[in-house]
Amino acid sequence: GFGFVLTNDFDGLARPLDGNGDGLARFDIGAYEVILASADSNGDGIPDGWTHRFALNPTDPAVAAGNPDQDPHTTFDEWIADTNPTDPLSYFRIVSITGQPMVAVQFPSSTQRVYSLLRSTNVTGAYMALPGRENVPGTGGLQTLTDPEAGPGEYYRVEVKEP
Repeated sequence: GFGFVLTNDFDGLARPLDGNGDGLARFDIGAYEVILASADSNGDGIPDGWTHRFALNPTDPAVAAGNPDQDPHTTFDEWIADTNPTDPLSYFRIVSITGQPMVAVQFPSSTQRVYSLLRSTNVTGAYMALPGRENVPGTGGLQTLTDPEAGPGEYYRVEVKEP
């Protein structure tokens, strides 16, 4: 052996990565690592391509629990919402809830995610998705989902997930 371990390739990318999608991070032969966007080299649930997009290290076991921008959400939360984990102004939140009898819930959205409007009559109770307001593709800007049959004393949540 050489007596040292290379932690980056010639482009500065972290190594080793899961370059073939088999779930194992292994060194590639050569000076450059293969970036497989869908791979998850550290097994944290965040694809390598997404972490590279924001200059985060996909081999760091603590990247998912981190919060580089110090906003209210971890990097894993920001991956779920597809927001920028390095921008403190970019995170998922309900911007406004307006109206009566029709309620309109507004939030920032991503074209890479789908959204569902959920309603409950008890803030700590079970929330149910509203028919026709489930898995709605994101627009990439401020998005609004409505409840045309809203009643008094109802609470709302927005669920975000990958399509």
